[in-house]
Amino acid sequence: MKGLICCTMDCNLACDYCFERNGDRKCWPNRHAINAIAQASRSKILRFIRELYVVNNGHNTDIIWHGGEPMLINPDFLRGIMQQIKDEGLAIQWGMQSNGTLLNAAYRELVSDFHIGLGISIDGLREHHDRYRVMKNGAPTFDLIMHNLEQMSTGQVGLLLTITDQNVNSLKEIYTFCAERNLSFGFNALFPSNNPNETATLSALSFAEKICELFDIWIEDTRHTIRIHPFMHIIEALFFPEHGIPRCNCSKNCSKSFVTMDMDGNLYNCEHWVGNPDFCFGNIDDGLATVLPCNTFFDGRVEALKNTKCGQCEIFSLCYGGCPWSALQLTGSVMGYDSSICEGQRRLVHHIYDYVQTHYKKQPIKFRFNA
Repeated sequence: MKGLICCTMDCNLACDYCFERNGDRKCWPNRHAINAIAQASRSKILRFIRELYVVNNGHNTDIIWHGGEPMLINPDFLRGIMQQIKDEGLAIQWGMQSNGTLLNAAYRELVSDFHIGLGISIDGLREHHDRYRVMKNGAPTFDLIMHNLEQMSTGQVGLLLTITDQNVNSLKEIYTFCAERNLSFGFNALFPSNNPNETATLSALSFAEKICELFDIWIEDTRHTIRIHPFMHIIEALFFPEHGIPRCNCSKNCSKSFVTMDMDGNLYNCEHWVGNPDFCFGNIDDGLATVLPCNTFFDGRVEALKNTKCGQCEIFSLCYGGCPWSALQLTGSVMGYDSSICEGQRRLVHHIYDYVQTHYKKQPIKFRFNA
C-alpha cells in the first residue's frame, strides 16, 4: 500500500482546471502559516509513515509528498522527517508530485540526497502550458519550470502531462521535446466533467486518435529511450492480465492500494478526496491498522459494474470501470463508471494489442478481450 501525504492543499498556481479549486483562489499562499501547520503535524506524519510500514509488513513502502504544492513546505522540514525515518531503519521509497516552479537549490539537493522520485506536472510546450498553468497573478510558468529542470541530473525527474484541447494535436512535437531532454512521462487526459467552469477539456475521439499516433512514434523510436508509463503499463497488462493495468485509475480496488493523510491526520483513499468529510474514514490518532478496515466506500463497486453495460465491455478486466472519483464527478456516484476514459482506453488497448501481436512473437499475449 502506498502512502500519500498532503502537506498542504494550497498552491502558488491558478490552473483553470485544478480539481482542488486552486484556480479559484487568487491570493498567494501564506507560506509561514502553511509551514506552521506542517510543523504542528510532525508527529502525525511520522506516525503515519511508521504505521504504514508496519501495515506493509516491513517491506519497502512508497511515500509520496503531495498537495496542493508540496514545495511550499520548507525543505529542511521534510529533510528532518526523512532523515529520522532513515535513522530508524525503515525502507522507504520517497516520491513527490510538484508543479516545479519552486524547485530551488535546496530542493534539488533534497531530491538527490534522498533519491526522491520527482514528478513535475506540465501541459506540453510553452504555448500549451502557459495557457492554463499560470501563477496567481497570471504570469507564465513554462520557462521557469524548464530552467529548474535543467539544473537536475538526468533520470532524477519525470513529467506528468495533462492532455487538453490545447495540446492534443501537438503530441508528436511534445514527444520530441521530451525525448531530446531524456524526460520520461506519464499522461492524464482532461475530459469533460460536471464542473461548469472547466474550460480545458478535449473530446474522447480526438484523444483516442492522437494517443494511438503517439504510441506509434514512441514504440518505433530507436534513438531515444524515454519511458511513457501508460503505454508500458498496458503492454505489461497484455502479458500479465492477472495484474491488470498497474495504474491507480484502473485498479480493481484502489482503496487497498493507496491511503492519504492530510495535515490534520485525517485519512482518505487518495488526494482527490482530501477535504471531503463524506469520504474520510478515520484519523491517524486512532491507529492506521484500526481505521483502514473502515474504508469501505468502494466495496462492491466492481461486482455492481459487472451487471451494467460497463461490465460487458471487452476490456473491463483491465480497467474495472475506471476511477471512482471521476465516476462521482460524471455520474454523481462512486458506484458508477468513469465514462471519460472509455473510447480512448478501448482504442488504445486494441492498438497496442495489435502492435505487440505483430512484433513480439516469442512471448504469447495472455490477455483476451471479453466476448
